[in-house]
Amino acid sequence: MKENGYLGAEVDLHELAHLTENFNGEELKILTMSATSFALNREWKVDLFDLSKSVDGGNIEVTMHDFLMALDEVKPAFDKDIITMGISRPDAMLQCGEAHKCILRTGRALVEQVKQSDGTSLMTCILEGPPGTGKTSLAATIANESGIPFVKIVSPKNMIGLQEPKKVAMIEKVFKDAYKSPLSIIILGDIERAKSSS
Repeated sequence: MKENGYLGAEVDLHELAHLTENFNGEELKILTMSATSFALNREWKVDLFDLSKSVDGGNIEVTMHDFLMALDEVKPAFDKDIITMGISRPDAMLQCGEAHKCILRTGRALVEQVKQSDGTSLMTCILEGPPGTGKTSLAATIANESGIPFVKIVSPKNMIGLQEPKKVAMIEKVFKDAYKSPLSIIILGDIERAKSSS
């Protein structure tokens, strides 16, 4: 697109690379096609009363705005579970005493240890406490801030109405997808609910 003069001068390829961190090659192709369609729709003035008129496509320029609109439409299959993260953190996290600050500090330190260490490839952290005290919300907060590209939450809420084989397949897929990422976080939330319902 750049070589043929179709890419707008203001398109920031470094910013696009950052925004498409988890996109594979096919998804990047679809994103580019979507951005191009936005540019075409903007530039081509079609006479709906006379479709036989030719349309001049020589002035097409795909802008950064076109790419940003395409990013609203095209999502990578391999991405953070934003919907579940939002449900797990319905409101902003408020600091609630020293225990809360200690958990956040420890969780952040563990994430940094995994990110920076060649020797620590796998780490398990258990947040324990009574049901409904915000363990999953704390974990989601730490994961959301981590900058790690693959974050998923596995919870009984995600599996309502599924038979056991489907539940197993769903959990297995999450772990297989996590294995494909250089860094990943999997949050197993509401485990006490899963025990009581089984």
